[in-house]
Amino acid sequence: MLLMDIWDVRKKSPSNSETTELLRRLVGLEFPDFDEHGEEAETYAKKIWTERLDAYLNGDMPPVYVCGCVLQIESHFDFPVWLGNIYDACDWVDERDTRSSASEVAVAARAIVEEQKAG
Repeated sequence: MLLMDIWDVRKKSPSNSETTELLRRLVGLEFPDFDEHGEEAETYAKKIWTERLDAYLNGDMPPVYVCGCVLQIESHFDFPVWLGNIYDACDWVDERDTRSSASEVAVAARAIVEEQKAG
């Protein structure tokens, strides 16, 4: 039932707040000991973030997609060091920017991916 609620919300509106809350409820039901602000959550977030950056570097998604995640990660995990220099690279990036006009995002993303793969 909860998965269907998430699907319905996602189809009706691109708003992440309702979907996020439903996903939190689902995780809470399935994994009651999981702490979304804990070390395990940060480990998962770091891994998923690195995968997303790698997909950005090898795909055609716009830089605003990457930059839109930065503030959420920063506020949720209290400015983690694994974000590297991407905050500065995303400064002033908006939906009009292309990969070529925001090339500094790719530079910062590549540095993060390489660091995570090496470490």
